[in-house]
Amino acid sequence: MKGKIRWHTFLLVGLALSLAIPLGACAKVSPVESYLADTEAIINEATEIAAKVSNLYETTDLYSKSEIVEKCANYGKEYDDLLLRFTTLEYPHEALKFRKYVIDGLTSSKQEVTEFGAAFATGDIEHLYKAESYYSEAQKALALAAAEWERLASTVEQEGGIGILEIFLGLLALGVVVVIAMFVLELTLGVGFGIIAGIGAAIGAIVQKIKGSDKEWEQEQAKYIPLPEISEKDFVGNKKTRIFHRLDCYQAQQISYENEARFESAADAIIEGYEPCKLCNPE
Repeated sequence: MKGKIRWHTFLLVGLALSLAIPLGACAKVSPVESYLADTEAIINEATEIAAKVSNLYETTDLYSKSEIVEKCANYGKEYDDLLLRFTTLEYPHEALKFRKYVIDGLTSSKQEVTEFGAAFATGDIEHLYKAESYYSEAQKALALAAAEWERLASTVEQEGGIGILEIFLGLLALGVVVVIAMFVLELTLGVGFGIIAGIGAAIGAIVQKIKGSDKEWEQEQAKYIPLPEISEKDFVGNKKTRIFHRLDCYQAQQISYENEARFESAADAIIEGYEPCKLCNPE
């Protein structure tokens, strides 16, 4: 019994390893991919703040100066929070440029909204000019960050997935486990390779059943499929009824091969003593 337990244990360990290789390859996440996933929420929040700021610019008539100053201060704090969260994230060296552009964009956005609030707080229009300048800088930095995002994302796609070597090793390990399993079953129960034979026989029976079903289906369909045309003649007559029809006439398709007569023209059929069909009027 102990020997059998060791065999079974070895079998289970081998199976686990064979599955772990391809599954582990599927589950692996690159540092760049992880970093992009961590920053995505921050970028989305920054976009929401920018939308609120833009809406404030368009609706300043609805608020008093103190309300505008307060809103700008709150938006500035939100940008500061995002900057703190973003700068504390661990980042791979591949994302260095992306990180710099995002920091520049968030910083300029925060300065923009601060200057806009200062313009209403002091009444100095010079702050509006500064706000506009910071806005331009923020847009430029964020555009560069978006381009870097696309580059990093494409790099992740190219590096993602399972490598050919990993697939080969996984399949090889799985094959070894299957062979070991067959030996174990053969040595312990005497049915290891018999199972393979049984599976082969079962598959063969299924194939034969499918083929048989296909043949029966073809025979059934043959009852409804018209016989192929044996010539290019345009009219067909029924030798029993002595009536001729156009080839596309419903009654023409019911004529058996033995009772079928072909004609190149309606005149030929009439000369042979056939009457035209009243349904398709072949004349």
